[in-house]
Amino acid sequence: MLNIQQITFRQIFAAALLNIPKQALFFLARVPALLFDLPMCSFVRKISENERQEILNQLEVGDILLTTDKLFPLWELLVSLLGSPNYSHSAIYEGDSTVVEATTSHLSGKGVARTAAQSFLSGRKTVCVIRPPYRSNDDKNAVLFWIRQQIGKPFDFCFNRNDESTMYCSKLVAKAMSVAGLTVNIRKNFGREGYAPDAFLQMEDANIVYRKKESTIEKTMTYFSLALSVFILFAGLAPWWAVCLVLFGVGGLQLLMKI
Repeated sequence: MLNIQQITFRQIFAAALLNIPKQALFFLARVPALLFDLPMCSFVRKISENERQEILNQLEVGDILLTTDKLFPLWELLVSLLGSPNYSHSAIYEGDSTVVEATTSHLSGKGVARTAAQSFLSGRKTVCVIRPPYRSNDDKNAVLFWIRQQIGKPFDFCFNRNDESTMYCSKLVAKAMSVAGLTVNIRKNFGREGYAPDAFLQMEDANIVYRKKESTIEKTMTYFSLALSVFILFAGLAPWWAVCLVLFGVGGLQLLMKI
């Protein structure tokens, strides 16, 4: 009996040691997202009530929503460098005014979660709605059934497209499309293959239901606060802590108060 207990303890101890690198890797991958998740002051206009209602009126169950949140320009810059210059986030409309998405900052604390469509379509965002070429209602229902099974899974900070125990936004949507037999282009960056939000714009026979392109001025204003902060720092006009306080403080107020 003693020998069995010793073996069991050794197995548990060995398994714990083997698991340390994986946990350390997950933590290290999570650290950069803490900075990217900090909202920054933005001068880009908010989605108007008329614009939001126009989008909601056109939405159908199974539609793909692509967005870029201008309060998080670092995410936009990163995803743009990875091959998605137009949009940095993707989700699926579930119906009943609900969106299913994989995100790093959901209030539930989960990676894959439901979000009210009104909330999803609020703030300083650009939006595109894509209607996938579902062959039948059965295919669409299969997609919805699958994506509901993903709710509660953690966010994939390692961006591993083959690991279905975790999800990032475009992997969630791309895997859902594969359930319906639809193909989404895979992009290779830094030796790793993955999915980018802009890939859904290239889906064969997909229909763009809503899209309002940004003007050159709007694109410029996306990085205005960031560029101004860098200039103030290098010019020595204010200490770094004061610049960060204003940049992130105002961004936080804009996010929380929807201003």
